[in-house]
Amino acid sequence: MDDEEPVVLSSALKRIRDGVTEENLLHAYAHQVGSIIDESHPDGPMIIFVGPSTSGMVMLEVGIPAHGWHGLTAIVHGMKARPWVLQEVGLD
Repeated sequence: MDDEEPVVLSSALKRIRDGVTEENLLHAYAHQVGSIIDESHPDGPMIIFVGPSTSGMVMLEVGIPAHGWHGLTAIVHGMKARPWVLQEVGLD
């Protein structure tokens, strides 16, 4: 993870009804509490960071391609953290 704020792609905002907003994803990324590498992701290896929403009431998954996106750090996946991801980062 570098110090530059990532770009949030529209693909990461598909679950806006679940509180997945650009602001929440950037907050979760900046305040991450753990991460895993999802080698089985259909788009290639993905680093999945877990962090809180701005309210702190929801833990979110923030996915960034492990090999970058056109030379940038880009959030391409966002959703409420799934139980297996929480377990993998030790938050079960």
